Amino acid sequence: MKNSWTIHEVTRACGVTRDELNQWISRGVFRPSEPTRRGTWRRFDCCDLACLSTMAALRRMDLSVSAAGRIAADLRAALTRMDKIREPQGLFIIATDPWDAEAREPARLTHRAELTTEMLTAAAAVMVDVAKVYRDARAAISGRPARNRADVACVRPTGATTKDAAP
Repeated sequence: MKNSWTIHEVTRACGVTRDELNQWISRGVFRPSEPTRRGTWRRFDCCDLACLSTMAALRRMDLSVSAAGRIAADLRAALTRMDKIREPQGLFIIATDPWDAEAREPARLTHRAELTTEMLTAAAAVMVDVAKVYRDARAAISGRPARNRADVACVRPTGATTKDAAP
């Protein structure tokens, strides 16, 4: 099983452009696991793929690049404590009130069984099924079709619009 991929493979699998990803990296919104050495091509590992596929899912929900980057950084920190994503489904990252950078708590990983409690206690939250978006990105890289199932959900405060919620 291949453990690292090129920028072309990763961007195609995650549905972002190469320029977009390079901009995220140059702005410090996304930090790849391995720095690029002079004269070598940038490679992305499993953790990078999970974080990028999660960022892409958050961007599809119109979350700002900086908010998506903060959530991806929290995901990376949580994933470094795991050796790999074992769950076939139901490993979620939840970010409460990701629209407010100053008041925001770090996003956290949770399993499907704990999801209801997490979502009921949040006034505003975004969640992504990390296992699913990662699995779908791996499938896209290997040429297999992704499963058609929702991978993101958003609970906004009462009265908030997309424009209010995602600056």
